[in-house]
Amino acid sequence: MGVRSPGMSESLWPREHGAYAQLIFPILSGLLPGHPGPAAFAIAAAGIFLFLANEPAAVLLGKRGGRRRRELEPQARQRLGWLLPAGLAAGAFGFLTMPADGRGLVILPAIPVLILLPLIATHREKSIPGELVVAAAMSSLHVPIAYAGGLRHAELWGPAAFWFGLYVVATFAVHWIRVRWARQLKKVGWTLVAVQVVALGLLVLRPGITR
Repeated sequence: MGVRSPGMSESLWPREHGAYAQLIFPILSGLLPGHPGPAAFAIAAAGIFLFLANEPAAVLLGKRGGRRRRELEPQARQRLGWLLPAGLAAGAFGFLTMPADGRGLVILPAIPVLILLPLIATHREKSIPGELVVAAAMSSLHVPIAYAGGLRHAELWGPAAFWFGLYVVATFAVHWIRVRWARQLKKVGWTLVAVQVVALGLLVLRPGITR
């Protein structure tokens, strides 16, 4: 609904608005309670850069349609060309500046991303398993950021578990609503077809009825 502003369809910003919240909440819950330093901010920046790289990558892979790929390929290549290296460089910097005993946590959000790659290749990233893997990647971003900021124990794992649980519930709720509305719209569609058939029949039979 509403009028699309000029250029909106040509935007290379991520189109899934709910994903912005999925990204920002774990980052803030990792940064705000602790005492973040360079490692924490670098990991947060890596998450943001790689998140923003999603849309130009989707355009180049043709997931937004052939026309958008043809129109936006130069811009998408240019944007992906700096977002991806920036994300990897920020992640590497965060890994190197993280306390040695917590460096393994930097890899934690990367594990779901690696699991997501075959789902993207088979066009299943929008399925329930695909969205749950994305939820795991987003929510686990809290852990290395929080550890770099000095948080431990419940403050380290609790918010990540909370965000993941919340995202899981939201994912199933959205898919349930889609299925329910799809069924309702299907019923409405068949009702409209039936009404049209009856109306057409009455129009055809009207001369005979009025005689």
